[in-house]
Formats: sequence, C-alpha cells, structure tokens
Amino acid sequence: MKGITAVVTMGNITDKKDGSLSFRVDTPEVTNEELADLRNLKHEALKLTLTPINLPNAPMTTVKAEKDVLTPSQRLRNALFALHRSKLELKEYIEPDFEIWYRNQMESFIDMIKAQLDNYKE
Repeated sequence: MKGITAVVTMGNITDKKDGSLSFRVDTPEVTNEELADLRNLKHEALKLTLTPINLPNAPMTTVKAEKDVLTPSQRLRNALFALHRSKLELKEYIEPDFEIWYRNQMESFIDMIKAQLDNYKE
C-alpha cells in the first residue's frame, strides 16, 4: 500500500450526528495507477494535512481527537443497525427488535457462506 499526495479542492462538508464531519475532496484527473493507490486507502486510518497552496506557511490547527478505527465486524453491525432503523422508519414489515433481527440476518449470511463452501467439498 502506498501513500499519495495530490493538489485537491474541498467539496461538500457535512456535519454528522456524532459531532464529526464528512467532506468530499475533488482531485485532478488521475492515472489508473494513482486511482488504484487511492482505492487501496479506502477505509484505512489516514493522517490528513490540508495546506492552502497560496498560503504555504499558514498557521496549522491540529484536531486532537482520533477517529475510532472499527473492525470489519463492528462496521457490519453498524451498517445493519442503520438498515434496520431505515426499514422501520419506512414502515417495512420486519422484526422490530434489532437484536433478534440482527441475529436472523447474521444466520442468513452464515448460511449463504456455508452454501458456497459446499462447492468446494470433494
């Protein structure tokens, strides 16, 4: 995995419920190799420094809090929680108790993986 440096412009900035921000960065045109390097960084914890080109010696502000780095299983549970909440808000007929619904979803996922394993049995 490689790091990457590029001149970018900042796009939309969104306030999130937990007090953090999400923002979009627009790059210049990138090569296929640069694109691959960028994609390899997706979901990685990164250090970001933003310096205006026209003010290279601008004073810097450091955000002291660190972003929690979640495991893939924690990310999956969070995504399932958001999906469950969305389905309930849209009044879809699903199990209202998240823990029961979550266990059922995980069992379905496990069954799907087991079915794929059957293709590799002798």
